[in-house]
Amino acid sequence: MPNCQKLLDSLHGAQWFTCLDLAKGYLQIPIAEEDREKTAFVLPSRRGIQLMFTRMIFGLTSAPATFCRLMHDLFKNVHLNFCFVYIDDLNVHSRTWEEHLKHLEIVLARLENVGLKLRPSKTAWGMTSAKFLGHLVSRAGLFPDPERVRAIEQSPTPTDLSDVRKFLGKVSYYRRFNLGFLVLAKGLTILTEMDRPFVWEFEQAETFRNLKKAMVSHPILQHFNPNLD
Repeated sequence: MPNCQKLLDSLHGAQWFTCLDLAKGYLQIPIAEEDREKTAFVLPSRRGIQLMFTRMIFGLTSAPATFCRLMHDLFKNVHLNFCFVYIDDLNVHSRTWEEHLKHLEIVLARLENVGLKLRPSKTAWGMTSAKFLGHLVSRAGLFPDPERVRAIEQSPTPTDLSDVRKFLGKVSYYRRFNLGFLVLAKGLTILTEMDRPFVWEFEQAETFRNLKKAMVSHPILQHFNPNLD
């Protein structure tokens, strides 16, 4: 699986962005005829008739690895250069508009050559900012996705350990945007310690409010510059 941090850290100097989403993901991949019987199932309503999938579906053990291998082989010599690939999401980024058009031509030609189709409703072309991997990426830097920030801000007060873990999972994804995140989140993380009873007190309520406040303070990270010491 691609490393999100590595992908986002490679955007230095990019001025133009296009985000592409493959239509129906795994279902675009045909299953070899000799392997289709491995996906066989029976519907009681069909009186025991056996059915088999002809296309790769979500849930098959090897599906993620097969799809990632296909995308890696397709874009391996441009990945981290001007085209990021994360499963079925692609981000094409360039320094100039002319360069961007050339990059798009290369990417689209490769998709066409293997018969992969895009989902128009989830595709953003030639943008100065675009959403990718839960972030808003632009020439200025990285921002948390505003929709995800809004969801965090509207999170109800946790009532059990499961709620705490869900909330921490949401905010910890953006821990890079908050210096001292571990200290800031301590009031909640202590609730996840083994054999610790769930008790919601002032410390937990204050931590919950402060984490929300940190997320809505419009944090921004400049793109990583590998040329700086």
